[in-house]
Amino acid sequence: KSKRYIYAIISGVLLALSFPPLPMNYFAFFGLVPLLLALEYEQKRMPLLMIFLTFMVYHYGSNWWISSFQAESDPFLIITGFALALIHPIFFMVPTVSYIFIRRRLGLNVALCTFPFVWLGFEWVHSLGDLAYPWLTLGVTQVNNHYWIQIADISAVWGASFLIIWANVIFFKMVLALRESINRGHGFFSFLKSRKGIILTTVFLAILFIPKIYGSYRLGDYDHSKLLKENESVKVGIIQPSINPWRKWDSDLSKQIDLHMHLQDSLVKSWGQIDFGVWSETAVTASRKTNVYRLQRWVDSSGFALLTGYADHVIYDSTNKTHTARKDPFMDNLYFDPFNSSLFISPRHAGMQPQIYHKMRLTPFGEYIPYNEEVPFLKDLVVWSDGISGWTKGKNQHNLVLKKNDDSIKIGSIICIESIYPDFCANFSRLGARMLVVTTNDAWYNHTAGLRQHYEMSRLRAIESRRYVARCGNSGVSGFISPTGESYREAPPYIETAIAGRVPLLEELSFYARNGDWLPQFAVAVYVSFLLIAFFVKKR
Repeated sequence: KSKRYIYAIISGVLLALSFPPLPMNYFAFFGLVPLLLALEYEQKRMPLLMIFLTFMVYHYGSNWWISSFQAESDPFLIITGFALALIHPIFFMVPTVSYIFIRRRLGLNVALCTFPFVWLGFEWVHSLGDLAYPWLTLGVTQVNNHYWIQIADISAVWGASFLIIWANVIFFKMVLALRESINRGHGFFSFLKSRKGIILTTVFLAILFIPKIYGSYRLGDYDHSKLLKENESVKVGIIQPSINPWRKWDSDLSKQIDLHMHLQDSLVKSWGQIDFGVWSETAVTASRKTNVYRLQRWVDSSGFALLTGYADHVIYDSTNKTHTARKDPFMDNLYFDPFNSSLFISPRHAGMQPQIYHKMRLTPFGEYIPYNEEVPFLKDLVVWSDGISGWTKGKNQHNLVLKKNDDSIKIGSIICIESIYPDFCANFSRLGARMLVVTTNDAWYNHTAGLRQHYEMSRLRAIESRRYVARCGNSGVSGFISPTGESYREAPPYIETAIAGRVPLLEELSFYARNGDWLPQFAVAVYVSFLLIAFFVKKR
């Protein structure tokens, strides 16, 4: 019995080791096999603890940095990280228990054939709603498998997860067949020469290498130098101020704006004129009109536009306030909704008013309490002093518009955790975005794997939509990402710096951007169908 739990833990370790930024992504193709073997020896009861152990190890081994201790960490942030490590693995019981249920009712072969649909259906549903957390989607493990991951432009990261689970199923069948061959007195090579061994090995290798053939073909279509020559482009400046996130909300905002302006002005002197600059998430921490007027004057004198993170407050009086609005502590009869936002300011000669996009996908329990719009009193349960909680969800997904030579260029503005949702990001392209900008503040997790992991999500979104991405983080990782997921320019993290890059503007939609989440929706249909069939079939 103890050996089964060891197998379950081994699965969690293999999955965690396959997750970026570690360079062992191939472990994902057989990482679930020890767990599947352990489950074969638990036919009398539901092995919930065994399943929990696997995915707790996977979660904490990959996301340990959420509860990492920093010198000035908020205790609530650390507690939230540990709570997430205990609660999140419970979600992974859904596909695993479903697999066990189908296996007991319909047999092993049917259960294995439906397992990829069961897993993918779970991953997709887990990305929906206020409690969504698709960070540990298995397909993410292959972001550095450069040729292989190009299949993401067909079915997003979901297609990668689907193939990974199929690889685990095939590898598991190979282990069972090899064990059977050995029990019959035959050796390893006898198994490989057998008809079953040839078929299983061929399919497993096909999953590993056929996507690479597709990837090598697609990479040729998105050669960076070729796209620069054939498409209109813009020159973008990225400002990385590396400001202490725990102090910036109580520090002098004017000095912080001065720092951003200085870095950007220095960049222009060394790199030449840019079309617009990008500042990180909530770089402007207060929505006072004086701050906007100051930025507008600076933009007018500089001649380029600015996209900056912005803490926007929408003010109401008692007659038109929303049900989520808070009482203004300084003004009687006034209420406000705070929004984590992007502010886009163009020079006045372009004839454009300042544009604002309100963040729509917020971090559960970090930036807001899930479902507080349905239960309003929940919104006050978590309000930190550091200005990163208590936000209101935006309602309208739209692009920001840059005017250049009488051309209106649409830009998708993605804020922080929004970048982990494939279809949400692809929708900016459907709405006409010709490039994407990601603004974030990952400095809360300084010098941990969190910064790089979050950057890898942006690389996946670039492949899925086949759009260039300019990403700006307070302390990094900041850089420019091509439609193939390659970083062609990065700023060193944790330092005050600024970089510039030329970004080709693309219009053609990828297959995934055109068709959305077609594969996981199909997987859900198969999943539900087999659950219903299993429910009405007598237990084997």
